[in-house]
Amino acid sequence: MYTAGTPLIGFAKKVKLQQSASTGPLVVHCSAGVGRTGTFIALSTLMDTIHNKDRIDIYGFVEKMRENRIMMVQTALQFKFLHTCLLEVYLTGETEITLGNLSSFDADEKLQQLDKEFKLLSKLDKMSKTAHKATKEQAQKCRFPTMIPVEKRSPILQCMSKFGSNNFINACFASSFVMKDAFIATQSPLPNTTEDFWRLVYDWKCPLIAMLNQLDPKDESCCQYWPDSGSAEYGYLMVELKDEQDMGFYEYRVFELTHSYDKKNFKIHHLMLKSWNEGSDVLQLMKQIEILEEKYNLEGPKVVHCR
Repeated sequence: MYTAGTPLIGFAKKVKLQQSASTGPLVVHCSAGVGRTGTFIALSTLMDTIHNKDRIDIYGFVEKMRENRIMMVQTALQFKFLHTCLLEVYLTGETEITLGNLSSFDADEKLQQLDKEFKLLSKLDKMSKTAHKATKEQAQKCRFPTMIPVEKRSPILQCMSKFGSNNFINACFASSFVMKDAFIATQSPLPNTTEDFWRLVYDWKCPLIAMLNQLDPKDESCCQYWPDSGSAEYGYLMVELKDEQDMGFYEYRVFELTHSYDKKNFKIHHLMLKSWNEGSDVLQLMKQIEILEEKYNLEGPKVVHCR
């Protein structure tokens, strides 16, 4: 339930901005008004002092809260999470950039700062245990066995596998600024996971696939998972190529995906970026995705993958 503190820290900062315009007390509640409520109040209060004092007494603050209301910060897990959040606040400081400053932001001049922040992300990953080691069975489905998703954020495969595959896939949900679980991030399918890839698309009714890598003939693990023409079967799922166009910096395809048992089918838009040049092509691809979403009223998580 409690992992990285970033979302709660960001939420606390937003609340503080709103509270600064008010002279009255802030009302905080959860279901019982002690566990999450106490954790939030402690974080909101202590994060103000963490850079201004030589020491911080988290235990003492929670003890003081409990003198006024029993069981504030109700569980050991919440108490640990509070420490994790405050450590993150201390290590990261202020990382937000105003839109005004962003327009004049020079990445080359800030390279040392950006490198420091990137290394800190790796450190926070280890602290929050977002990096997991694959089991023997999972490792066979992973290009990089050290990079597997947190179980609670991983989509479960539901439809039947023709080859006896389990419900694991190396993928995870990711939210956009305006929508929860707007994306499913995954690896480019391996030869032994193409069926799982299409099971993922079918189970979660994904209307669009953004492929950010090209096929590499020198890399057998990076396989083509669609037919060049007509249709092809991947387990119990049939993929039919309905349209294919070369759009310059990307290739555009439309597939029809059908399950052999229930005969249900739906269309999938597939965009393959020809090169990742850290520039305009990526931004243009994102724009094309927005156009497709609006034109076809696409609903469901978008699959995004690279090698």
